[in-house]
Amino acid sequence: MTNNTLSDFLWNQKWWFPAHMHNPGGPDYYPTWRDLDNKPGSGLYYPKIQDLHLGVGLGVLMVILRYLLEIFVIIPMGHKLGVRRKKHVYVEPYEKLEAVYGKKSKMDGDAIHALSKQLDLSTRQIEVWFRKKRKNDAPVPIKKFCDNTWLFLFYSCSFIYGINVMWSKPWLWKTKECWYDWPVQVYINLNKNADSRFFDTLCAIAWRQKEPVTDDVFWYYQLEVAFYWGSLFTLFTDHKRKDFIVMTLHDLSTLALLYFSWMVNLVRIGTLVLVIHDAADPWLSLAKMGIYLHNKTLADLTFIVFALLWFTTRCFLFPYLVILSTGIEVFAFIDEPFFVYYFLNAFLLVIQLLNIMWTFSVVKIMYNIITKGEVFSLVSSAL
Repeated sequence: MTNNTLSDFLWNQKWWFPAHMHNPGGPDYYPTWRDLDNKPGSGLYYPKIQDLHLGVGLGVLMVILRYLLEIFVIIPMGHKLGVRRKKHVYVEPYEKLEAVYGKKSKMDGDAIHALSKQLDLSTRQIEVWFRKKRKNDAPVPIKKFCDNTWLFLFYSCSFIYGINVMWSKPWLWKTKECWYDWPVQVYINLNKNADSRFFDTLCAIAWRQKEPVTDDVFWYYQLEVAFYWGSLFTLFTDHKRKDFIVMTLHDLSTLALLYFSWMVNLVRIGTLVLVIHDAADPWLSLAKMGIYLHNKTLADLTFIVFALLWFTTRCFLFPYLVILSTGIEVFAFIDEPFFVYYFLNAFLLVIQLLNIMWTFSVVKIMYNIITKGEVFSLVSSAL
């Protein structure tokens, strides 16, 4: 198969667009890639995949900004507020133990007993050596404090900016607006539904700009793309959480969803996903900061706020508004599923599956807060 043939196959519009779209209150239409061409002099701009290349560069700048903030602001502030400085303990150099530790940092009794015979050391010596080594290799408290302070700053800014961007957008309040006239979506048709004409009129007043993608939505996407690229750039320098693989899968899925939704002008769905998921995250980071500051009240209260927002946004709003719209509501506009339908919903379901997995951890922590008053160790290790 030649390159041109492969390209024609991959970009065949039958994969990316339905055979035709229903337009309630207007004529049906037949979307193609040509609809998303930017025509000189039209005054309209449709998203192109190369637009998000800027997000990669911004991701690098975001990493630089993060490290400058850590060095000059967060670390000094953390030490001043009482975040513990890590004290290294002396570990005797044993080359053979180092080799074993490099493969497995925790060993059961039988393995330690076998190693004791092999190295002519007592089991007690080996246990102590491994314990000291793990303690030295554990993330420094100030490092965890820095990571969570950065996440608190970013998620707070992104949510505030996101809700400011979305507040006047009609699809925040009525998800069918994600599908009217897709993939063009320039004007709002005030006669789509007679029973909601007044609401549509209000939406039209708020949505005065006639660009398919407005500047505020453009920069909202760039901000989020930059953050997730930055997260991948620092994947192995951030402290390694127990859910490292799950978090990596989440970041990759979100990044893929951002690129995909931008490419086919499903930015309305994309912005809904972003603003819903950013709502709870600042509070979790703030709760963890409270743990490293040894402020139990701050940790408990902010985690409770986080849990309430988590259940509201990720367990209710995300499936009820977004997945219901992409999975069912869209059939008011299309006759049968197509590739984009399956691809989009697959990524959304992966994200929701991860949300459900984390929800079990949230419920466990809430149970321990209510019954035992414990949050410190659980929040820092489970989420």
